[in-house]
Amino acid sequence: LIATFLNNKLAHQGIATRVKKKQRHLLVLLEGADQVPNEQQMLKLLQQLAAKLDPKEVEKIRACGRQKEEEIPGWLKEIEVSQPASKPQEELKQWLESIKITPSFSLSEAEEAQIVEPQIQPGKRFLRFYLGEEDTALLPVTHVREVLSVSGEMILPVPDVPTSVLGIHNWRGEMLWLVDLNELLGFSPIWELENLTANINIIVLQVEHQELGIAVRQVETIEQHDWQKLQPPQGLFPSHVLSYVQGYLTQASSIILDAKALVNAFSS
Repeated sequence: LIATFLNNKLAHQGIATRVKKKQRHLLVLLEGADQVPNEQQMLKLLQQLAAKLDPKEVEKIRACGRQKEEEIPGWLKEIEVSQPASKPQEELKQWLESIKITPSFSLSEAEEAQIVEPQIQPGKRFLRFYLGEEDTALLPVTHVREVLSVSGEMILPVPDVPTSVLGIHNWRGEMLWLVDLNELLGFSPIWELENLTANINIIVLQVEHQELGIAVRQVETIEQHDWQKLQPPQGLFPSHVLSYVQGYLTQASSIILDAKALVNAFSS
């Protein structure tokens, strides 16, 4: 019912919807034909939906927006279903059939130019994600194969490995090593920031046919920056971090991690 509703409401905007329930999580993929669906607009609709759901049945909505044929999402968000269900199922059905999405606001030509211009400038695309509790970092999208949400129960611990190694996960029929990037770089371990039973976000890196999964607290957005403005990392970071850092981008206020160094450090 929810999938049908979302598809009916969003199809005219060129947005396809896939909905799947996993345990008490409602997984919603919103895929735009020509661009990433508007995050603010989609979250407003999903928050209205969350207010109508029974928290005994659905604990949270995990929403992902991306452009068609892109493996990396433009945004990922979680919406808690914390309010008691105030309407029976029939009223929920009526609500789903009645609400409409308000049209997105229009931009002036000057505002459109400010948005479009950076996209056509030469540069590289980066995936931004949280490192530690408040800091963020970037990784080149060219080395990001996929972003996963993995339950702790699906990670097989391995004895006699560094504490930053979480274990092995069955990824597409292959053994994927998972590494706690926070702990590797000297931040608080991921398990101190996340519930042990909660799903964790895994960024799958691929370098020369070698893969590695790095666990991060939250994935943010895809950005484009001028690679030529990268500053050398020497003197900016502790020695134990330097080997995994390519440099610092002032315009992005962020470090750029070296995907090749990360993968090679844990490849057999």
